[in-house]
Amino acid sequence: MTFVMERSTVLNVLQQSAVFAGLSDMQLANIAAVAQEVHFAEGTTVIEAGTQAYTLTLLAAGHVQIYAQRDTCPDCIGLVALREPGQLIGWSGLIGPKTNTATAVCKSACDVVVIDGAVLDRLLTQDCALGYTVMRQMAETISGRLRYIQQFVLPAI
Repeated sequence: MTFVMERSTVLNVLQQSAVFAGLSDMQLANIAAVAQEVHFAEGTTVIEAGTQAYTLTLLAAGHVQIYAQRDTCPDCIGLVALREPGQLIGWSGLIGPKTNTATAVCKSACDVVVIDGAVLDRLLTQDCALGYTVMRQMAETISGRLRYIQQFVLPAI
């Protein structure tokens, strides 16, 4: 894991993310100021299910696969493949109970934008319009992901 990204690159990823759609340039700049990009090698686990979550993470570049493990068997189930800059990898560091609900693995070398959940939560609390917009967009993203899993993943299991 290496820290690599410049602020302008972080800002570009935030601008491409559905979670941060509709925010003003100032709101995006405030979030970019507390974010950092981390580089992960292929095969690295970015987030592991069941572990404590501290961050909100977005894909900047590369390919990340999100997995879940079934209680009834030891095999992992691929849920979602992420390949587009700005796609949400992990949100559990912002939403209680702050435990990762899935595992995210780099299928190629990846750059990931990482935002400390407690710091982002303070920003969202201080600016109610920002908080409402981000939480609404995050709910829509999570809802869309669940619909995808119901439509395409569960029938194949």
